[in-house]
Amino acid sequence: MDRIWITNAEELARIGRDHAFPANGDYILANDIAVSGDWVSLPGLEGVKLDGNGHRIGPLSMPLFWSLEDASIRNVVLDLSIHTRGDPTPNGYGAIAGLTQSAYRTLVENCTTYGAVEGYFAVSGLCGNLNDCDVIGCVNYAALRVESAGAGGVAAFANNTNFFHCRNHGSIISSDAQPRLGLGDVGGICGTLWATWDRIETTYAVVDCFNDGEITSYRTGGGIIGFLRGGDRIQLEVLRCVNRGKIRPSLRAQDDTLGGVLFGGIVGQGVTFSRIQDCLNSGDVSGRGSVGGIVGEARHPKWGWHSVADQPPAAYSNRIERCENQGSVNLLRHPPIEGSIVPENPDLEDAPMKAGGIAGAVMFIGCVFDCENHGAVQSESMYTGGIVGLVRTGTVEKCENKAPVQSAAAYAGGIAGCVDRILDHEMFPLPPGRNIGRLEECFNRGPVRAQADGVGGVSGCLLNGSDALECRNCAEIISHGDYVGGIVGYAALRDTIAANHIESSLMTGPSIIGGAHVHRILGGRDSAASVTLDANQAAPDTLITGDNTTDSGICYEAQVVRLDDPLFSPDGFQGDALVCGRSKRLDRCCGCVDTDTPERAV
Repeated sequence: MDRIWITNAEELARIGRDHAFPANGDYILANDIAVSGDWVSLPGLEGVKLDGNGHRIGPLSMPLFWSLEDASIRNVVLDLSIHTRGDPTPNGYGAIAGLTQSAYRTLVENCTTYGAVEGYFAVSGLCGNLNDCDVIGCVNYAALRVESAGAGGVAAFANNTNFFHCRNHGSIISSDAQPRLGLGDVGGICGTLWATWDRIETTYAVVDCFNDGEITSYRTGGGIIGFLRGGDRIQLEVLRCVNRGKIRPSLRAQDDTLGGVLFGGIVGQGVTFSRIQDCLNSGDVSGRGSVGGIVGEARHPKWGWHSVADQPPAAYSNRIERCENQGSVNLLRHPPIEGSIVPENPDLEDAPMKAGGIAGAVMFIGCVFDCENHGAVQSESMYTGGIVGLVRTGTVEKCENKAPVQSAAAYAGGIAGCVDRILDHEMFPLPPGRNIGRLEECFNRGPVRAQADGVGGVSGCLLNGSDALECRNCAEIISHGDYVGGIVGYAALRDTIAANHIESSLMTGPSIIGGAHVHRILGGRDSAASVTLDANQAAPDTLITGDNTTDSGICYEAQVVRLDDPLFSPDGFQGDALVCGRSKRLDRCCGCVDTDTPERAV
């Protein structure tokens, strides 16, 4: 079939509607195409090819295409002025986007959008809903606004789809007009990316994508992907992506118990077998549920396996690898918590508030590996960590936190707020030693400050046989509550689960400041080897080993200082700048590395 040249809006509108312009034709733009404000989308086309040749089409008041199948769209530039707010199905449309409201088995390459798109559902600069597509080198500059659910700079929803070298520069806002009618997933590149469950042993990827548009969402927001959902044996990968845009909940979400719950610099929430690798976030992230510099929350669906034999191989675990966060992470206020804030075994899975420099929470066979956090983590709620807020049945390995961690509630740590193990081994069987709840070879250099109980230089608490192995804290710990430790603040066991282990870990920072129960070593029984302080008492330097009957190792060497020490400011922080936790008086800090030295201590 010969290529057909398009020279004006009349010829463009005849595609698929005139036998001279067949639905499966091969088209190329000869020049810019100016269209009128009453543009009606081209009908569903199968096998069409369109090369924009770098020319512009617009201003479009509706998508260029209704739908595409087995199509190829390249080098098109679109000027958009689409405003359908308040109308759920304008002209019979579902999704509202600049290029097409839906596409199947289609290639979209080197397309660019400008202007604005406002709609009720599934709003995007380019594509509303993609299935089995490849999107390469596409850029959105259009400002987007959605009333109900789903928005993304390049795609609102995508299934079994790859994104390569895509960028978003436009702001994306969930307006909250109808927030309860959908999840409201918003992402700089794609709002929701999922994979069909019957595609076994398949991988889909988001590679080398970039966002610097501001993301404001009612429920879930991510700089690259809002919600990542995979199938039983499908791997979704997010590789070498960068976010520089601010991620935050809308004003209405901050006052709604269902709103603002999952926010991450790269991915808001991942419920899948996924790998997020070599990604960077420098945008500030805030929210009131699970909030992280890279991922808000990563978890597997519980129904993914029923026996050890059915478990996915290790390669299918949720993994966050070699990622770095430079933006601040802010967990907003939480509802009042009644009763004890240090229960024997809190139901951590249902706890909605978690914040971490890398991830708010990692749940069920997940791993955070070789990641760094440089952004301050501040929380008005529970479970706050320099790397991860809550680790449950997962691991954090070879990670480093270099920023302050500050919390107004219980469980805060330089690496993790809390580490726990799954308890129901009959329903969710796990082979021994596999990602059961472990911090290993992690290093904290950021001061940890908390107003409540359970504060540690590495972890605020270890529960149900979790481990902290070969970890190091080299920063001050300041707490106005109980259960404070240089490595772990609080530890608890349940039933017959094996003891928590804290082995080959070292506290090299100069001071732990707390009101009571400063744990010199934890491992074995709940409050083993602790010392109680009051306002007029300070313990001397002490090296304490664990109880050999519970397989505890040497934890740390530390000096305890009164909260009212004159070298410290009234709010608990030392006035002078900290260099690896040193102050003028407390200058002994063996084994530390200066904060501006890139190499880790060994």
